Amino acid sequence: MELEHGECNVIVTLGSQKVPAKRRLSQSKSPLNKIAKLKTRFETGNHINEADPNEIEPAQTQWACHTRVLHDQSPYFAALFGQNFIESRASVVFLPSSIIESNAFNSILEYMYTHQIPKPDTVKDICDMYSAADYLGMDTLCTGIEQLIYTSMAHKFTCYCSTCVINIPDLFLFCRTRSIQMQDERMIAMTQRIMTVIANDPEKSLSTYWTGRHMAKLLIQLPQDVSQALSHKILHRVNKSNAIESLYACFSASNILSTNDPLLSWSKPLHATLTSVQAKATRTIASHFDFFCCQYPALLSCIDEDQMDCGNVGILYQGIACDLMSRHAVEYNDQVKHILNVAKVMILCYITRRIGDIRHIGGLDKLDKSVLKLLADDLDVRPKLLISSNHPLSHRGIFSFLIPSAPTLNTTSTYTKALSRHSSRSATTSRHITLPSTTHHKSFTQRLIQLFKMFDSNLFA
Repeated sequence: MELEHGECNVIVTLGSQKVPAKRRLSQSKSPLNKIAKLKTRFETGNHINEADPNEIEPAQTQWACHTRVLHDQSPYFAALFGQNFIESRASVVFLPSSIIESNAFNSILEYMYTHQIPKPDTVKDICDMYSAADYLGMDTLCTGIEQLIYTSMAHKFTCYCSTCVINIPDLFLFCRTRSIQMQDERMIAMTQRIMTVIANDPEKSLSTYWTGRHMAKLLIQLPQDVSQALSHKILHRVNKSNAIESLYACFSASNILSTNDPLLSWSKPLHATLTSVQAKATRTIASHFDFFCCQYPALLSCIDEDQMDCGNVGILYQGIACDLMSRHAVEYNDQVKHILNVAKVMILCYITRRIGDIRHIGGLDKLDKSVLKLLADDLDVRPKLLISSNHPLSHRGIFSFLIPSAPTLNTTSTYTKALSRHSSRSATTSRHITLPSTTHHKSFTQRLIQLFKMFDSNLFA
C-alpha cells in the first residue's frame, strides 16, 4: 500500500470529540512524526500483548491513510479535502463514532484500497458497513453491500433455511429503521421483501421463522402496532386454499416451540400468532367443508384413487366412516353427510375391486375389530374375508364348516361409474355397492337338523 500510494499523510480517527479550529491548524503545521507513529500502529493492527490471549482486543480508533485514496473513493472525503475546510490542511480527521463503527471502517478502507467488498461475519457487521458507506457517500459500495445481503445473507429472500431464520429477522429492524428515518429506497425495497418471506406463505414460514428466538426478539423490539401488523399480515394470508397446510404448520410450530422453550421464557409472542392462525384455519375449514371434500386437490387425490392404495384404504375408510360420519354435527348437515357418503362409497368400491391385493399385503389388518366389523357390514361379507391369513381372526374353529361360504365381492359398473361428489339427494339412493346373492344347496338350519339326525341314529343304533 505504501509503495503504491507513498507515505500516509492523514490520520482518520473515530470519536465524538470536536477539535477546536486553532488546534487543528496547529496540527496541520506540525511535522508528520505523529503520523509515522500512528501508521506503525495501523500496520501492526493495534495488536495487544499476545502473551495474554484472554484479554479482549480494543477496537481500533485510528488509521493512517492516504488523502488521495480517501478523496477518490468517497465523496465525503472529496468534499472535505477539496474545499476550503480546515480539515483539508489537517493531519488528523475525525469521524463520528456514533455513526461509524470500527469494524465497519476497517472494511471500508479495505474496499477503498482493494476494490473488493470483504464478506462480514454477522448481520450487524454488514449493516454497520452499509451505514458507514452511506454516510461517506459511497453509493457504489452501498449497492454492492445490498447485493451481498441479497445473495449471501438472505438467500434472495426466498429461503426458509436455518441461516435465513436467524439473519432475516435481524435485518428487518435495521431496514425498517433506515426506511423511516433516512427514506432509504434500497432499505424500503428490502423491508418489503423481508415482510413477504416472513408472512406471505403461512405453510412455510410458520414452522420456520415463527419458531425462532430471533423472530420473537424482533416482535418484542418492534413497536406494538408494527408487531401486530406482522401477525395480522400472516393471519390474512390464511384462506381456504391453504387452510389445511397452515393448520399443520401451526401444529409443527407448536411442537418445535414446546421443545425449544417449554417454560415460555421467550416464545410468548410467537404462541400468540400461532393461536390466531390456528383459530382462523379451523374456522375456514369448518366454513368451507364442502369445498375441501368436493374441490380441494389434496383430499380429492385420496378418494379419487390418485393417492389411495391397498395400504392406506383402511385408514381412509376409518377416517370417513368412523371419525367424521359419527360426529354429531354431521347428522344435522345433509350436504356434509352426502359428501361423506359419496366418499365412503368410492372407498368401498375400491376395496371391492382390489380385495385380493389388499388381503395379500394385510392392508386392513391394522383396523380395530369394531371398524373391521363395520366395514364387513357395509360390504355384506364376513370380517374374515377382509383380513390376511396372518391375522388372529383368520383361524377358523372346529365348527367352521357350519358357516355358509362367503359371497364373492363384486360391484356393478352401473352404479360405481356414475358417482358424483356434488350434492344431489335424488341420486344418493342409487349410490351403493351391489353384491350378488349366493345360492346354497342347504341352509344353515337344514345342515344343523341333518347333523342332529345323524347323531340320533348313531346313538340308538
